[in-house]
Amino acid sequence: MSQSPSSSHNFLEDTGIHRLKPPAAPLRLKTVSLCALLAFSLCINLLLISDFSSLRSDPPPLPGENPFAKASFSLTPAAGAEHGREEPELALYMSHMQRYTQKLGLAIAAQNQPLATFYQHELEENLETVIDEVTTYDGMPIAQPAKVMTLPHVEELEARIKKGDWAGSKVAFKNLVKSCNMCHEQTKHGFIKITDNTDHNPFNQDFTP
Repeated sequence: MSQSPSSSHNFLEDTGIHRLKPPAAPLRLKTVSLCALLAFSLCINLLLISDFSSLRSDPPPLPGENPFAKASFSLTPAAGAEHGREEPELALYMSHMQRYTQKLGLAIAAQNQPLATFYQHELEENLETVIDEVTTYDGMPIAQPAKVMTLPHVEELEARIKKGDWAGSKVAFKNLVKSCNMCHEQTKHGFIKITDNTDHNPFNQDFTP
């Protein structure tokens, strides 16, 4: 048997049961607005994180700086580079050769064949590296003068030392030193004067003007 709405209402009140009323429309609107606000905030945070990461990897250009300068610079070879390789430092090779020449002269003076052979080999190897790798330096030819003027005297020394010809080795050593100074003159570095003196000077170089 069906009950009337009024009797149902009275029954619920008598039993202490209260109906749950549906939420008001403004509450639903507030919930939707809150979700939209959270989504918008999340998007903003993601954008900020992305921008911050890009700032760390690529700092903004300085005032007046071309923003494309770095990109174009990476495509341009460095000054003095040849085939992606920097110009060799000639002074480093020359300092090695000067040291080997000095020790070679001392070994010849002492008639120490194994030691003289060792330093002659090191000197020749270093000179051949210069010939192969330093064609020019500061616009001056390097490889060709070294090959024509100096290398023959180094090879002559090898033959004299191998024979144990110490008198001939001393003459060949003096000619080698002369060829070094001639090469310096030709490349406008005549102020670097190599000597064959191995008596007192710790370096085989004349520092007087």
